[in-house]
Amino acid sequence: MCAAFRAAGEVVSGFLARYPNCFPPVIINISDGAATDGNIGAEGLAISRLASTDGNVLLFDIHISARGEKPILFPNSDADLPDENARRLFAISSCLPPPMLRQAGSLQASLADGARGFAFNADLTAVIMFLDIGTRVGGIFGL
Repeated sequence: MCAAFRAAGEVVSGFLARYPNCFPPVIINISDGAATDGNIGAEGLAISRLASTDGNVLLFDIHISARGEKPILFPNSDADLPDENARRLFAISSCLPPPMLRQAGSLQASLADGARGFAFNADLTAVIMFLDIGTRVGGIFGL
């Protein structure tokens, strides 16, 4: 996973060099959260520090788990997350910017301030909503 984050960081760095005034790129990581090649905290922080003139890169995580717990979408705390892998991914997930919070509201998803681009154990419907909120920029950002 760390190698994938480094590769994504290289791609995004090149993109930002060509398009410095763009809306910040969104990276969506879908994973079980078990990094076998290093510290995902450091790699996630490195990606999140990349920025355009409009703000920092957004790193969103969808944690796929074999555990049977109910899905958790866009939490603003790791208090209800059931394991360390979920908490690690939550820690590196970006907070949703205000336009995305508004987008969530338009989809009847009430989110608290500080909600992060993080999902735990999401089913297909929840993943589609997650992607819709995390990637739809037309109309909500004035584009």
